[in-house]
Amino acid sequence: MEMLNKPSSDKAKLTSHFMRLDLYRQLVDFGLKHDSFDLNTEYEEGSLGAVVAGPLRLFNADTATLRARYRDDPQRLEAELQARVGGLQ
Repeated sequence: MEMLNKPSSDKAKLTSHFMRLDLYRQLVDFGLKHDSFDLNTEYEEGSLGAVVAGPLRLFNADTATLRARYRDDPQRLEAELQARVGGLQ
């Protein structure tokens, strides 16, 4: 309700930040679990591939490297994503 009634309040901004972070986390998870996804592919603007690529490009690494890191330690990759998106604020 805070986001609807007072979108510029600190609580609403914090909620929005966590929602964005969770969305990015889910997009990263989706991209890395689907073998057909590759950051080297040119995805049409507005397509699911382009949307998934956005947060994955924050890591400045290729798809194979990210998949290996995700397999080895998904929590660490998630923590890095959180830091790149802006931490806990």
